[in-house]
Amino acid sequence: MTEATSADTQSPHGGDSAHQTIPTLALLLLDTVEEGCVFLDRTWRCTYLNASAALLLGCQREEWLGQPVWSIFPEGEHSPFAQACQQAVADGAGTTFTTTLPSPERQLMVSLSPCSDGLALQIRGVDARAQHRRDLLAGVGLVLQIAPDAAGTAAPLVRHLTTAFVDWVAVAKLDNDRLLPLAASRADSSDAPLPLDLAAAHQARLLQGERLAQVDLPGLFPSAAPATGVIVPLLVRGRLLGVITFLRYRTALAQHELELAEEIAQRLADTLEAQRLEQEARNALVARDQFLAVAAHELRTPLTALRAHAQLVVRRQAAGRLEARWLAEAMVACERAAIRLEQIGADLLAVARLRLDRMPVRRMPLDLTALVQQLVDHYRAQLSANQRVQVDLPSEPLIALVDPDHLDDVLRELLDNAVKFSPAGTTIRVWLERNGDGVCLCVRDTGIGLPPGNTEAIFEPFNRAANAQVRQIRGLGLGLYRCRELLARNGGRIWAESQSEGSGTLMRCWLPRGDTLTQAATAHA
Repeated sequence: MTEATSADTQSPHGGDSAHQTIPTLALLLLDTVEEGCVFLDRTWRCTYLNASAALLLGCQREEWLGQPVWSIFPEGEHSPFAQACQQAVADGAGTTFTTTLPSPERQLMVSLSPCSDGLALQIRGVDARAQHRRDLLAGVGLVLQIAPDAAGTAAPLVRHLTTAFVDWVAVAKLDNDRLLPLAASRADSSDAPLPLDLAAAHQARLLQGERLAQVDLPGLFPSAAPATGVIVPLLVRGRLLGVITFLRYRTALAQHELELAEEIAQRLADTLEAQRLEQEARNALVARDQFLAVAAHELRTPLTALRAHAQLVVRRQAAGRLEARWLAEAMVACERAAIRLEQIGADLLAVARLRLDRMPVRRMPLDLTALVQQLVDHYRAQLSANQRVQVDLPSEPLIALVDPDHLDDVLRELLDNAVKFSPAGTTIRVWLERNGDGVCLCVRDTGIGLPPGNTEAIFEPFNRAANAQVRQIRGLGLGLYRCRELLARNGGRIWAESQSEGSGTLMRCWLPRGDTLTQAATAHA
């Protein structure tokens, strides 16, 4: 292939010295590539640029050919671009960097490669918007990856977003239908808090599934410039975890930025949900270990009694001192231990059936006034002389939709707890009352009460009140969990009320009324 020389040809694009070592055909082929190609000689003059380079640089070829490269850029020889060129030639090594020169609106990726008679430049256009999105999401991903929990996630995230995205960010979590702040950050490092009532004002709309809630706040920032932004729900499988609020002053968020805000919100929501599930798994492991310890202790007590009495029977029989009276007492003790073992087994089996959803439910309209009286009378027969149960029931029937076997289990468990946690000689009260569109079964004792913060925890499986564990009162921590699950399957709920330790505990069980169903059935008959 013939090479172009200064003696027989000029550059195909009018240059006086168009890189004489490059074949003419190669120069022509460079005009067909999408990437820009530029050659500079040792005096930093442009000897060649292809059509793509001219398009990327926004110039005409004739404007550049033969001109020093520094004249192209407003900052001249002191620009970062010029310094990179000089450094590449001095080091004899190529480099790649991003620049917005010569136009601030255009971002270019430039690769420099020293050659024998100058410098070769390879130029590619960069989608600044896409690059910013990638960089921002990469930072978000790093923050979310190393975050230990919800608070540890929100704080570094909002700081990152106010550095690289908007002027004000806040994250709030949903707790019992209320938005509680997790973290907030301002780009100006001000301590002024983000008005979280903004999110609260849009909460109802977000709960109804609205995708975005727009915000417009004139004069929020010190500059008195209007602030605009968006509140994005943190949703996982349709469940609202909280909200993240983005605000910017002077300029509104563009459509692509709103989409980016949604992407960030979704990543945050997924991280918070993963953290919640991980914490639940850890709690389950702790609960399992606690249950195994409690179950082992609870099983050991009746087993020890059984073994001890059996050993005594064998020894007395061997010694010829097995008296009828003593044998009868030993058998009674063995029976008590066997009954306790049977109760523990029944509790474990019931919880297993509940968790596997194999507990049948046969709800029917029942008169709770008569049913509770019957159940309490049956329970009284099993109490000792110093234990009393007082029943206050209305004279008229109170109809509720409930499975009678389930209500029997619930009431028996509540009475057992009341007796177990109350001093001997005290009275346990049971009564019924109307409550909205349902009926409340109430059981009150005057026992050890509940420490602060335990009114919800006692309904979790294998969990017990802190003061019950300290006093070493027997129990697996399954009874109230079973009550909650049984009532839920009957459309009801249960909650505990206790003013303080030592003040006793009130258990309320709410069940839906069955009057309407009964009346409808009667009218149909």
